[in-house]
Amino acid sequence: MSGDSAISCAPLVVDSVEDLYWDDEADVVVTGFGGAGAVASIQARELGASVIALDRFAGGGATAYSGGVIYSGGTRHQRESGYEDTAEEMYNYLDAEGNAVAASTLRRFCEGSNADIEWLESQGVPYGGKVFEEKTAFPPDGYWIYYSGNEKMPEFSGVAKPAPRGHRVARKGFAGAFYYETLREAALAKGARLLVHSPVSRLVVSRDNQVLGVEIKPLPQALWKKHLALYKVVHPWLPFNGGRAGRAIARAKVLELSASQARLIRARKGVILATGGFNNNIEMLSQHRPVLANNFKKLLRLGSLGDDGRGIRMAELAGGATALMENIGVARTLAPPNVFAHGVIVNQGGERFVNEAAYAFVVGSSIIEQAGGGKAWLLLESRDFWRGVRQSFFTGGNFLMWGAPALLNIFFGGSRRANSLAGLARKISVDAAALETTIAEFNQRACHGAADPLGKLAELVKPLKNRPFYAINLSLDNTFSPAQMMTMGGLVVDEDSGAVKRADGSSITGLYAAGRSAVGICSNGYMSGLSIADTVFSGRRAGRSAAEIPWPSR
Repeated sequence: MSGDSAISCAPLVVDSVEDLYWDDEADVVVTGFGGAGAVASIQARELGASVIALDRFAGGGATAYSGGVIYSGGTRHQRESGYEDTAEEMYNYLDAEGNAVAASTLRRFCEGSNADIEWLESQGVPYGGKVFEEKTAFPPDGYWIYYSGNEKMPEFSGVAKPAPRGHRVARKGFAGAFYYETLREAALAKGARLLVHSPVSRLVVSRDNQVLGVEIKPLPQALWKKHLALYKVVHPWLPFNGGRAGRAIARAKVLELSASQARLIRARKGVILATGGFNNNIEMLSQHRPVLANNFKKLLRLGSLGDDGRGIRMAELAGGATALMENIGVARTLAPPNVFAHGVIVNQGGERFVNEAAYAFVVGSSIIEQAGGGKAWLLLESRDFWRGVRQSFFTGGNFLMWGAPALLNIFFGGSRRANSLAGLARKISVDAAALETTIAEFNQRACHGAADPLGKLAELVKPLKNRPFYAINLSLDNTFSPAQMMTMGGLVVDEDSGAVKRADGSSITGLYAAGRSAVGICSNGYMSGLSIADTVFSGRRAGRSAAEIPWPSR
């Protein structure tokens, strides 16, 4: 297991629960206290189960770094904004996008999405109305609902009535931290006990294959400040941070290995793994997506230092099955600036290969499949290029998140300018004849109002004809425009209970998984808000199952 052996030990196997001295115990033990872990803890406590939550650091995970968007349909906030949406239309859309779960599970998710957002509101998370209509990766402050996926695209609008389902937390800016802190306070107020700086080293399993609890190796309190400082270095939105982040990841492991005193925590009813994905585990990325491992330092890995796959590894070593590990979303954000959605994206062969107005993860995931390790360029005519520059300065209070990165790439990422397409092709090492044919065909369809073969909305299709022409570098290896990345695959779970399953389809008694540790709603396709929605769906499911099911005597 190479570099993972230090963080994922084989389970401690015993004859029975009485064979060990347990340092602490609860009905439910939650490992990982980010969004999914907090939700699972709250749900279990609401059903009367005692809860011990463990976090390798101080809590938060990927959720605290997110925009705080949840994908939900048929909500009162939509109705108050003049949109009548239903669970059926939401189901039709997500089904058309493709998903990794059974149709019955997807339907249950959609039918419960309104209840989930109301449940979050009951915990203190605020939502609101006012819809942002334009194509964007994140709406300006004051707009709390938007089209966060591909709902308006022709291939989907024909099977499902489009509706804005991305619900922002009604707070300024990226509100993932506020969302998480609200859930954290709710969990603690309801009586969940949180043990911080307590890495889980292995599962404790009986010989008849029931999970009894976990072993942790908590750091002495004197090391907490240093441990947390390393955690903060690995910030998913900081560009040019790959070297520092890599060193922090290594130092955190060394620091944790110095904590030799193990403690055993018994779970009378179940252990819930909510430890996130494996964004920050280069060995696992090398195994499942080498092209991303090759660009590891240049990516914005959308997770925390805790997203190193250890929960997935521990469950595998206890017999758990994994799936869709190669499904790793990569995002290329074109809008804002919104005018860039008018451009044309081409590969080294001078060919279009993706709808430029598609969701960012669709664009990015298409780019990494292109030749040259993911080479691509956005072509713009002069007027739209300079409009995009101006728009980048006015991004509704989100300049540092969207405007500044766009400008950084425009001026330092290798943008090229030429008075002819052939000249531009030479400067970006693209097949000139193929590029001229591609643009000629695109312009002809645009001028005659013909449908775009890649599904671009008619109002976004306009000819590329005003010289000079510009090419903006969207390639995966562009240091000045790091793509965003998030792992989607994980442990296979029973979709009714969240219990971790073995390769033969049987469930491991007493072990559950939620959030990005598990295969879930967004494992085959992602749009903004779907991951948080899945942490709520899967976290509540695991919390209910672990709290309610009476386990055999063990």
